[in-house]
Amino acid sequence: MSGSQKACLCACIAILAGLWPAAARAYLDPATGSYIFQLLVAGLLGGLLTLKLFWRNVKGFFARLFSKHRDAGPED
Repeated sequence: MSGSQKACLCACIAILAGLWPAAARAYLDPATGSYIFQLLVAGLLGGLLTLKLFWRNVKGFFARLFSKHRDAGPED
């Protein structure tokens, strides 16, 4: 490792150590877990709905991307 790489590595470690939170002695309400679960499920279902709505566009994109018949023009 060169000197500049070592300095960059040390700087990154120092920044991460400074950003790492101390141990929090906080109370998590039981509803917090269900709220996080709801967020994850809503994100998953929202993504699936988006994929469903735009499936035709996605399918057409990949069909054009992998089609064997491309409009390359007349060959000599």
